[in-house]
Amino acid sequence: MKQHCNGLSVNSRIIKRCFDFSISLIGLLALWWLIILGWIMAKLSTGESGFFIQKRVGQYGRTFKVIKLQTMKSSTSITTTVTSSSDTRITKVGAILRKSKMDELPQLINVLKGDMSFVGPRPDVPGFADKLEGLLFAEIYRFVDKYNNLPTKES
Repeated sequence: MKQHCNGLSVNSRIIKRCFDFSISLIGLLALWWLIILGWIMAKLSTGESGFFIQKRVGQYGRTFKVIKLQTMKSSTSITTTVTSSSDTRITKVGAILRKSKMDELPQLINVLKGDMSFVGPRPDVPGFADKLEGLLFAEIYRFVDKYNNLPTKES
């Protein structure tokens, strides 16, 4: 069976996509009310839109916009994308949304659209992976290349 560059056969990729689509659709149908409730709570606690939309880098370097519930108030003085649990921008409601992982539920939309998958690496914020250089990058590249070209039972 012909291998794709990410190590999955065409059939495996189809099965994976059907799984992602089906489970995300079921999740959205079952949890839409929780997403709406979280959105209202986030909107009221932050005084903003209630949704946090951020550019991410997915498979093959393709960018997309990830959707989450907003858990922090915006600040023009802070420009980092890294936060900690003690960040003063996190609202009380936001802390609850984060602890319960409810802020992640809108990402089911990204999975449904095919931007993300339930199985695979976490999409990165532009700029972090771009900074991998030298030996570390070379080692990672060699490992990934070797892993992707391993013989399978099908070959």
